[in-house]
Amino acid sequence: MITAIRRLTLTVLLMTLSACASVGYHPSESPATPLPLPCADDWSQFQQAVSRQHTFDGQDWPVPDYEYLRMDRTLSLLSKNALDTEQRRDWLARAYAKGRLARNMENQRLLQPFFLDSLESCLHRRADQLVDQLAFWRHLQTLSYPEDYISLRRWLGLSAVLQPLISWRVDVLNDEVTAVYQHYQPTGEWRRYIPATRVSAPPLNFPLPKDSLGLPSLSKQEWRRLFAYYSPDLVVETRGDFDIPGRPVREGQSWTTDATPTAYTLVSQTYWQGQWLPQLVYVFWFNSRPKTSPFDILGGTLDGLMWRVTLDPQGVPLFFDSVHPCGCYHKWYPVQPNIRFAGAPPDDERLIILPPPPELASETPVLYLSSGAHYVVGLEHRPRENIPEKAPAYRLQDYNALRLMHDGDTWLSLFQPDGLVEGTERLERFLIWNMGVPSAGAMRQWGHHAVAFASRRHLDDPLLFQRYFTTENRFNPGKTYAPPLPADN
Repeated sequence: MITAIRRLTLTVLLMTLSACASVGYHPSESPATPLPLPCADDWSQFQQAVSRQHTFDGQDWPVPDYEYLRMDRTLSLLSKNALDTEQRRDWLARAYAKGRLARNMENQRLLQPFFLDSLESCLHRRADQLVDQLAFWRHLQTLSYPEDYISLRRWLGLSAVLQPLISWRVDVLNDEVTAVYQHYQPTGEWRRYIPATRVSAPPLNFPLPKDSLGLPSLSKQEWRRLFAYYSPDLVVETRGDFDIPGRPVREGQSWTTDATPTAYTLVSQTYWQGQWLPQLVYVFWFNSRPKTSPFDILGGTLDGLMWRVTLDPQGVPLFFDSVHPCGCYHKWYPVQPNIRFAGAPPDDERLIILPPPPELASETPVLYLSSGAHYVVGLEHRPRENIPEKAPAYRLQDYNALRLMHDGDTWLSLFQPDGLVEGTERLERFLIWNMGVPSAGAMRQWGHHAVAFASRRHLDDPLLFQRYFTTENRFNPGKTYAPPLPADN
């Protein structure tokens, strides 16, 4: 009996220490608003097929009891206040669109895809009917968006006791990275990559159009033009093929990159001084961070850099920030001179705030990356009209291409259902498992970037910038929806 109890206890502990909350679809046994037949049967069969074949896409969170709708942290925050009818319609349109996109990707990767047209018509009608269902909107207000930290692991690992040690180690590493910023001495050749699409003048008029929620609302073509205009130059210290930016591809049972320089792009938002501001995210991939020794805890398959541009209402860069696809080495570059660091709680992990050249607000950023580790070691600028000669160009591609990739006769995703990239694990996960970050150091999907170890911080938190920074001059927000500002955020 005692042996059985011990085995059960060990099993529970292993599950706790190795896994995050279960991912995928979780159909409610008694949904508040059940779908009509045969729509309910089709929806159930689709969910079961996705779960069995592990094709679930975890970028956005299925709304519990209404899993055909999905939301990110922005939609979650917006749902916490009373919305008028027009705002509800816009919220539902965005949540349904996220759900439909994920279903299409999941379906394509099934061995026998479903014909989704009739199911989507049914789900769309049901989503439209939720506009006036107060129970649905009250339900949204009770939900807590999932964190990318495992709280029980932090508790079992005595994270509160070890937090000062982890903070110290993170600070040491960050100090090493910061010390070489703008003072880096390369040992390899600098190789520059420039955007393939060159735009010398602002492609759109600012301020950008917004929906009733206050979120920027543009067509895909308009977003592509903005991405082209604000694209950076990438200058990489090159000592091997691991320093060539490319497209992730499957090679046997592991991931690598090809030799096609590419930046994957996606749009996010931040809430800043009464307005929702657009953020342009560029993601570059490398085939690895090569290990310097068998005991290197940071090296492994795939590496990359994410570069984010936050625009003010007039289209002028307000912030830049950079981070690796593991959520590591998050650095902030406040561009406009009136931005001030507002401070942080004593137990919060230190922010890396670096001064960029002031000309970055109006000219093309030039990012310098070190070989192997791909740290941002310098920032410069060039006039947009001065195009470097003979520099190889990188293309822009939608980030969603990583969620549905063609591999011979099959379709696959770079990301697992839990948002991690298989085979990119790092040894550091064994050393800081008690900080609650699943597989620390592994590459991960948008929406799953925990960017602090000694505290809690998410890259896609729409209040992230407002929490740490302020400015001397406030924007005129005009008519916009102001979300609640939770005290614990």
